[in-house]
Amino acid sequence: GNHDRFYSFAFDPTGTGTGAGVYMLNVAGGNTTWQNISNNLPATEATGDRVFLATRPAGADPVYAAVIDASGIPTGVYRAVAFGSTYVWTAIGPGGLPPDVSTGAQATVHFAIVADPTSDRIVYVAGDRVNGNTLVSDSIARGDAIADTWTTITLPDPSPGPTTPGTTPP
Repeated sequence: GNHDRFYSFAFDPTGTGTGAGVYMLNVAGGNTTWQNISNNLPATEATGDRVFLATRPAGADPVYAAVIDASGIPTGVYRAVAFGSTYVWTAIGPGGLPPDVSTGAQATVHFAIVADPTSDRIVYVAGDRVNGNTLVSDSIARGDAIADTWTTITLPDPSPGPTTPGTTPP
């Protein structure tokens, strides 16, 4: 995103939502105050167990947020664009839900989000599922915030790979 802006998510451990949300610090001009930019982000999402953020440096300079609940399931992916000093959040895809990229409810530890470096409307989410030391599946999905769609890039691999480098699965 903008090199003068930093983003963070504040979690409310009490579950009341007080103070929870996405915050932005714009250090231009020596500013040191974090601004809550959650605005119209659904309150239930602002109290998620884990929130992953991504930005991009050009175009509309959007901020993306992927919200993961306490059970390890993504509950929504959102895009925010600033209109003046107000950020407006919109869900990407039906209900903001991407394809299931973290099978087995492991998104709290096996999840990633990245903004496309060439388009301010595209975001990618990825996840995998591990059983012990064995990768069971991995997936990537491409979200288009303007078309309001998700496209699966890779599908889960039904055959687990070797558990140790250099070994062959049975």
